[in-house]
Amino acid sequence: GLLGPGPEGANHGKDLVQRHPAFQRALTGGLVSSLLFDRQGRLWVASKTAASLSILDTTTRAVVQTIALPRASQPHGIAFAPNGSAAYVVLEAAGQLLAFGVQVDRGDGA
Repeated sequence: GLLGPGPEGANHGKDLVQRHPAFQRALTGGLVSSLLFDRQGRLWVASKTAASLSILDTTTRAVVQTIALPRASQPHGIAFAPNGSAAYVVLEAAGQLLAFGVQVDRGDGA
């Protein structure tokens, strides 16, 4: 599945959001519409009502970045390019697809 190996990936993401205060603070006031893990194990969370995309470090339980999206754009659905270099988010209300560059850890220290 998109969230990891099988349906347990989705449950793991939801558990992280529900159990850890840092994750809850990152999503305050927003309806979570999508969760997706990237290749580095970070959890990407789209908040439909807050119109934001948050990236959470699952190891440190810290919010790495929050991206404000256009007001009332209703982000829903997150996908990654096959090589992991880009993330895509659909803005339902705006009828748009946004692309974001993703820093990919090549595993060689560079």
